[in-house]
Amino acid sequence: MNLIFLSPGSSRAETRELRKKCDCLLIDHKKIIGSKDSFQVEEEGFDIRKQPLRLVVVSLSQIKHDWRVLNDEYRRNTMIIAADEEVRENPEIVRFLEGKGVALLMCRRNKKGLLDGEGLFKSLTSLKFNTILIEDHIDLLPDLTPLV
Repeated sequence: MNLIFLSPGSSRAETRELRKKCDCLLIDHKKIIGSKDSFQVEEEGFDIRKQPLRLVVVSLSQIKHDWRVLNDEYRRNTMIIAADEEVRENPEIVRFLEGKGVALLMCRRNKKGLLDGEGLFKSLTSLKFNTILIEDHIDLLPDLTPLV
């Protein structure tokens, strides 16, 4: 699996070009809140089948029903990544996501109480995702984010 880290100073044009080359974009709730970004390749004529999957790492309690990624035309191209126990303990949120057509990937926690990055990437590799663009620091996966 190839991980690409978006640098904090990347321009919108650089971001768009990197998104074209990736299978997935890994983002967390901080990046979504108040954003008008679709986290997709917004280019006329771009093949919708080549749009990267939006992987959103979030605690289910932080999900807001009005997030663009849960309501736009690409919502079926979104996967929420949450801890196993949160999924079991929040059936109403799970039903909401299912009703929107948003996929849900359950992930175990590590000894520090954060998401198990190694297990997550094994799951994503098994789903045939090879290139992931990491767009920001991911709070629940701190070992993944390089120091800048």
